[in-house]
Amino acid sequence: MNISPSTEPVARFGRAGFALPLDILIAPARAFDRIAARPQWLWAYGVVVAAALASVALIAPAIVHVATVAPQSAGVKTADPGLLRELVATLALQNAVLRPLLMVGLTATVLTVVARFKGKTVPATLFVSLATACLVPWTLGSLVEATLIGLRDPRSFSNVHALIVAVPDNLGVFASPKNDAELGFLAHFDVFGLWSHLLLAFGMARFAGVRLVTALATAFGLDFVFALIF
Repeated sequence: MNISPSTEPVARFGRAGFALPLDILIAPARAFDRIAARPQWLWAYGVVVAAALASVALIAPAIVHVATVAPQSAGVKTADPGLLRELVATLALQNAVLRPLLMVGLTATVLTVVARFKGKTVPATLFVSLATACLVPWTLGSLVEATLIGLRDPRSFSNVHALIVAVPDNLGVFASPKNDAELGFLAHFDVFGLWSHLLLAFGMARFAGVRLVTALATAFGLDFVFALIF
């Protein structure tokens, strides 16, 4: 996978549409060229929202079952049907709308400040576009995980820990089964998040004019903050 800046003129890129979220997955250098030529975020954000909503829909039966057999583990007090519907709706709103917007906003703000510190005047819209595009691998990874969970019988999950480590691609597998705070923090770090933040670091190095080591430290520092917030 080539992530070096393309030698082709960026002016040849027009409105990207779905090409940007696709390129960030298969041709990051071309995605960066598209962002440099014409910063866009709406299509990538649409992919993130759609994937997140699909993920919640796929795991909803498992969530409802866990909340029914172990309400406290699922963060609810009772297994009331109305409360369970509210729980699923809240997860959909949080994962598909609020979390991506907060992550994009904080990431774009930090990258803009770093670029200004380095003496580079970079439009904030460019970093908004970069941050949104780099969420695509992470969100599609969540969709893959949700699909694998959705293929299983919801009754096979006895608690939240079993649900989160059902696909062992995150550090939640090392958390204590009885420590929900530790589980929530460690489960944030997975292979798809690693992919997303590596892309963010390379994009930051290109657009903010910083060394790759600095970009990596900033990108994964943001990831650590997200783990604390969410």
